[in-house]
Order: sequence, then C-alpha cells, then structure tokens
Amino acid sequence: MLIIDSFRYSLKKALLYRANLISWIIADMSLYLATFLTYYLIIQSVNTIGDYHNNEILLFVSSFLLVNNIFAIFFSDAVSTFLENILNGKFYGIMLRPRHVILDSVLSNLNFPPLFTTPLLIAITVFCLNNTYSNFSLIYILLIICGALTMGLMFFLVFSLALRGIRVNLIAGIIFQIIQISERPDTVLPNRIRSFFVFVIPIYMFSAIPTRYVLGRATNYEIIWAFAVPTVLCLLLQFSIVQGFKKYKEGAQ
Repeated sequence: MLIIDSFRYSLKKALLYRANLISWIIADMSLYLATFLTYYLIIQSVNTIGDYHNNEILLFVSSFLLVNNIFAIFFSDAVSTFLENILNGKFYGIMLRPRHVILDSVLSNLNFPPLFTTPLLIAITVFCLNNTYSNFSLIYILLIICGALTMGLMFFLVFSLALRGIRVNLIAGIIFQIIQISERPDTVLPNRIRSFFVFVIPIYMFSAIPTRYVLGRATNYEIIWAFAVPTVLCLLLQFSIVQGFKKYKEGAQ
C-alpha cells in the first residue's frame, strides 16, 4: 500500500502541471542526445581514450547517462525535499511517521520526466553494447542499479549532516562537481587517483565499473565493492540520521 499510495501521490504532482512535465521530458531528451552526439563526434577523430576504443567510449557514456537517469527518477527530488524538511523543521513530524524516512522521501518524490526518457537511454545502451559485442546481462543491470543507489545515498548522507547544523550546500556542490569526473574515462587518471574514486569516493560506480564488467576488464574487488557500497552507505546514513537527530533536537531547545 505504501508503494502504491506514494506512486499515486508522485504521479498526481507530476500531472498537476502537464506543460511543465512535457517541457522537462523534452529538455532531458535533448540533453542526453546532445551529450551522446558530442562523444560520437569526438570518436570520429580519436581512436582511443585511456584503454577504451571508440565504441567502448560510447558505452562508457551511455552507462553513465543511464545511471544518472535512474538517479534522477528516484533521488533528485527526494534528496532536495529531505534537506528542505530538515531546514524548515518538518523533520520532527517525518520521524514520527510509521515509515522509514528515506524510503518515504524516495517514494513520495518520484521524478517522472526522466522516467519517460528511460526507454531512449536503454535503446542507446543496447546499441552501444551491440557495437562492442557485449550483452545486456543481469550483472550489468544490477551494477547500473547499484550505481544509481550509490549516487543517491551519497547525497542523502551529505544532506543528513544538516541535522547537526552543518551547512551542506557547499559540500553538496563539491560532490556534484566530483561526480562529473565519472563521465570521463577512468583510465586517463593515474592508478592511485583512479582507485581513490573507485574505493573511497566511489564515483566510478556510475560509469566505469558497469562498463568494464561487460568488457571483461573489471577486477573481482571492483565488482564486489560495487555491490557492497550501497549497503555501506545505508549503514552510514542510518547512523548519521540517528546521531544527527539528537543534535537536531538539542539545537531546537
């Protein structure tokens, strides 16, 4: 019932301003097509970037766009609403609800424009997979989902610091800029820096690890970490919320 009711609520919000919904769908499709076309034009004159050949670069980019799109569906509005509720004092009431605060934030704030652009990105990804003679395997799909979860939980974790009175907008801006690195091929970076962005700040879960898995180049450690990092972030987020809420209550007294 929670999932159905929350879905209906999010759909009703999306359909309230249909012109806005349509304009966002067109904007998202234009952005994704422009990004893909830019890289397509680049590979016409560049054979390799790092250890990726031209068709593999397109797969790398399409994987990133698909992860980013799934993040936009489930998390883009949810994390903003989560932070807004902390800052305006509504977090007290949310904590009293018989629902998990993160699950409730996600299900009540689904973003429908990127949902309608998902078939386009799937078609582009299948095209790129075929060009690299790779398969749309179950593990690849799960890695894409884990990448979107990782991105969403990272922002929830950063925004949960607002419970302690920390101004998180600057931190979130830095994280957003770091995430943009994951659109660039990982192997152009020195090994130590690449490992940092895989295992410490795991932004290459959004692009490199899913792509390298289907290309047969991901290590076992990278694959295991890709599936483990959402769980680790969930635990850190739960701890941050519980401990931060204590400070949040104290600060209101």
